[in-house]
This record gives sequence, structure tokens and C-alpha cells, in this order.
Amino acid sequence: MSLAQELFKEYQTVANGYSLIQELEYYLQLAVEENDTYLELTELAQLFGRSGYLDLKIALLNELWNIKPDVEIGYLLAQQAYDLDQIEQAAEWIDKLSHFTMTEKMRLLQAHIAGKRGDTHQQKMLLDQLLKENPQSATLYYYQAQFYLNENDFIKAKEFLNVILNYFPQSQWAKSARSLLINTMIDSEFIDPEQLSNLIANKQLPEFETATDWLQIAKASFVVEDYEQALAFAKQSFELDKDNLDSIFLQLQIAVIQQDVTAAKKLLEWLERNIPIGHELIGEMSQLAAQMDLLSDSLIEKLIDYTLLLEDNSEQFQYIQLITHYYVKMNQAAPLEAFADMMAEEIEEPASLSYAYAKYFELSNNFVEAEAYYLDAIELALNIPTLVYELAQLYLKFNEKELAAPLKTQYQNTLYDIPELRQLIIE
Repeated sequence: MSLAQELFKEYQTVANGYSLIQELEYYLQLAVEENDTYLELTELAQLFGRSGYLDLKIALLNELWNIKPDVEIGYLLAQQAYDLDQIEQAAEWIDKLSHFTMTEKMRLLQAHIAGKRGDTHQQKMLLDQLLKENPQSATLYYYQAQFYLNENDFIKAKEFLNVILNYFPQSQWAKSARSLLINTMIDSEFIDPEQLSNLIANKQLPEFETATDWLQIAKASFVVEDYEQALAFAKQSFELDKDNLDSIFLQLQIAVIQQDVTAAKKLLEWLERNIPIGHELIGEMSQLAAQMDLLSDSLIEKLIDYTLLLEDNSEQFQYIQLITHYYVKMNQAAPLEAFADMMAEEIEEPASLSYAYAKYFELSNNFVEAEAYYLDAIELALNIPTLVYELAQLYLKFNEKELAAPLKTQYQNTLYDIPELRQLIIE
């Protein structure tokens, strides 16, 4: 067992950095003259850091720097400050290191710090200089790609990532480069199907091993509309991680596109059983369920809970309409009223519930209240294209044809001028 390991075992429970320095006083005095002890204490600091005792690591490194300013100690302190998002402190350490001969990793950290400080000019200058000096470094091509992605220059970023994939397929950065390239393709929806196919089939690149790997290429295949391949990859992802909500959700999206009601129902049931309350996928899965006519009371309950958590009024309004339509379809007036009353107490803009109340009173055969709420909804210009058509249907249902007739011309060339309204026959 090395001295560093022995000291780590003995002092890992020390209360704080100040106490540690007191306990290590003997070894710190030795380190002034003995380089081996200095190096052992440096390793001890690293052991503290790797075990999560960052305060002990930082305290010991600072003490070692005070004993003898060493470029590696300075780098470790700069890197630690950067990792803790203490960017100005990291920059101060880099300034101190500038008096030494800085290695590639130190200058690369300097570039990262410049980027964090918003100095993209210096960041690019440093990255360019490093790559010019070491054109065989896959690491530098990767960080060049990241720089251009941050600048929203996908084309340039792709060039650097392709250098890694084509010339350094066995490097430690190959998997990260492929992953970054595919993710960027997905996010930008700028996918070259042929290149995607080559990325998947290239045997020189690292194998796809994890659930995340398989889900990523499943999503990419989905974007290029290769649904069979996307489905196969999503299933492989789920086999490796049985709690993977995203892989099941992707399979649900594919089932809806393929109009596979049986598969969609099975996948929705799994999601209903396993998805946590308030999960961000609840809204989207509810919309997919509605498309397949597979909404259920239990899913609607989850959607109501989710809707209450939303801060985006437009998104909230969207789900209020979906819930309203469900209760109308199921002819459930009482639950619709309870839902509308609850939302009226909770949301910032209760006026947006005019449509929900209109449908409730219509279900309850209360013409006067239903008409009033329909007119309120129209006056509020709620973004529901069918609104005037539904009001016309209300008038016809209650034999108020003279009120329905003018609507076709009154709302011509507006949001509400939909084919159903134009084609409505009023005898």
C-alpha cells in the first residue's frame, strides 16, 4: 500500500480541510525537501477528490502549491474550479500557470474557460492553435466540433466529427463523436439517411452497447421515417433497460403512425402503469391516445394532474380542450363540470374555460348557459377553429335555425371559417 493510500485510509473522515492540514503537518514539512513525499500527497489529494471529498482535495492542493508552486498542482486546482463552475477562480489559476510551460490539456482547459466567459474569439484562437500543433489529436477535433455547435454552425461541426469517425474510429472519442453527430442530426432534423445508415453499419466504430446507444439510433431512424428500423432499435433499448419510458414512448409513436391499435393500446397501458405523476411525456402520450381513440379515465386523471403543473398557458389550454373533448365524447357532464370548476380555481386565466363550460351546459341541455359560454369563448377569440361551427350545431340542436343561419357569413374568412361550417345545411 502506498503512502497516499495509507494516509487516505487514516484521514478520509477528517472534518474539514483545516483539520486535514493540521493532521498532515509532518508529511507537509517532509514535502518541502522530499519530492517523493510531495508526489504522494498530490496523489492523496486526487484520492480525496475521486471519493467525493472535494474540500479535502482542494485544501491539500492549495497547501502543496504554497509549499512549491507546481504546474500540475495549478492545473488540478484550475480544473476543479472549472468543474465547480467557479469560472473566475479557474481563470485566475490559468493566469498563474501562464508563467510555466503549459501542456495541451492545460491550454485546452484555458480554451474551455474562455468559452465559459463568453470570449469565443480567444476560445477559437486557442483551439485552432492547438489543432495546428497536433493535427493527430482526436480530442481537439471533438472540441472544435463542440465549439461550432455552440455557434450553431452544424455544417462545420459535422466536418470535425467526421474527421474523428473516418480517421480515428478506434479512439476514445469515436463513440462520443458518433453520439454527438447523431444527436445533432436529431435536434436539427438535418439527417442524411445514407450517412446515418453508414454510422450504424460501420464495424470500425465502437459497438452500440447501452440502452441509451440503441435509443439514440432509434430516434434518428424515426426522424428519417425508417419506422421498422426505429422500432427494432427501440425494442433493443428496452431489453437493456426495462424502466426506459422513452423507448416505450417511441414505440407508441410508431404504432400510431402505423395505425397499429393493438400495439398502441398495449404500450399505453404499460406507460399508464409506470409513468410517474407529472412526467413530461404524459401530455404527448395523451395526444397520441386521442388520435387512436384510446383515451381512458385513468389516463385523463394523469393528464389533469399534469395540466395543473404546467406554467405555459398555451400548452395548458391545449390539454384543457383535450380533456373537455374526452368528457363530451363519453357524455360525462358531471366530471366535466368538476374538472372545469377545479381548473377555474387553479389557473391564471379561468376565462379560457369558457369552452369547457359551454360543452358542460350543452351536455346538460341548458341552452341559455351553453350559448352564453360559446359567445364568451368566441369573444375571447379562443384558438378553437370549430367553435362557431359547434355554436351553429347548438342552435340547430335546440331548433334555433334563425340564429344559426347568419354564422356562415358572419365569420367568413376568419379562423372559424372551416369547411364544416361552410357546408352546413340549414333548412
